[in-house]
Amino acid sequence: MEKEIRILHLEDDAADAELIYATLESAAFLQITRVQSSGEFSDALRKSGYDLILSDYRLPAMTAYQP
Repeated sequence: MEKEIRILHLEDDAADAELIYATLESAAFLQITRVQSSGEFSDALRKSGYDLILSDYRLPAMTAYQP
């Protein structure tokens, strides 16, 4: 069995998240954790390790250009 790839997905738009999941759902070895805010994102990073992070570049409270 292949090692599960753990993905942390920062996305505030449910429709965009569903599009990503539909695209990746054929890969049964993926585990996707979706968070919707910078606080949830920080908590998820502290609690677990991820192999890949997918991130929306603009959220209501932050953008990719903010540190």
